[in-house]
Amino acid sequence: AAMTAKYYVAMKIVRGEEPSVLKDFWKSFRMNFKQSTLIWIGAVLLTAFLVYDGIVIMGMQSTGVNDGFKIAFGVLCAVLLMSLHAVFALLARFHLTIGGAVHNAILFTLSHVPQIILLIFLEVLTYYVCWHYMEWFILIWAIGTGITLYYGASMYAKNFAKVEEKKAAAAEPVKEEEPGIDIEAKPEISYDDFAKLQFQVGEIIACEAVKKSKKLLCSQVKIGSQVKQIVSGIKPHYTPEEMVGKKVMVLVNLKPAKLAGVLS
Repeated sequence: AAMTAKYYVAMKIVRGEEPSVLKDFWKSFRMNFKQSTLIWIGAVLLTAFLVYDGIVIMGMQSTGVNDGFKIAFGVLCAVLLMSLHAVFALLARFHLTIGGAVHNAILFTLSHVPQIILLIFLEVLTYYVCWHYMEWFILIWAIGTGITLYYGASMYAKNFAKVEEKKAAAAEPVKEEEPGIDIEAKPEISYDDFAKLQFQVGEIIACEAVKKSKKLLCSQVKIGSQVKQIVSGIKPHYTPEEMVGKKVMVLVNLKPAKLAGVLS
């Protein structure tokens, strides 16, 4: 649980989220305590089993078949060791079951072998140097574990972000391109005719459905200091409540006319 919490805080830092270190560490520790503990217990039991098997296998006579079996066993142990390292980083970032965490840790390890080997090398190197310079143990340990944690958190955060981006892209529905709608062309007008048109932006302050009409809405539009009543055939697309507060472009010098008995 402590390793999971450590990666939880470290990955937040490398993503620039500025976490509350103690609070977030304790939060992750509590959330992942059960899963992390069960994984550790399973790892200890598996290690004991593999050590026993390793002793038996190494004691086998050296033959072509046995040597190949020894190499395969060594590769299996290495993958499991690296997967154990990755599983806690996965728990720190994603909500997973124990089985899901172990499964994804193995897949992640197989696809990122060089990075995880380097991470384990940095950890081993730190304790190797500490062992040979015991008088500087605390300083070497602090610097070494800090560098290792930063590298590990950066590596995991970067690769997890790629996974999340792929999931988000896969979850986005494919939008079908809407076909264009051709409308009947109006007769061309001259610039002088166009110059007669006066447009202003107004805000709809009230709107209601026009009785006896399936398509019309009657809006009260505030334009400057005036309020104009405008009837439009947009009822199939908008409710009166949706229209209130919208900004609209208004042709303010269009001659008034009645639509469904309502002056517009």
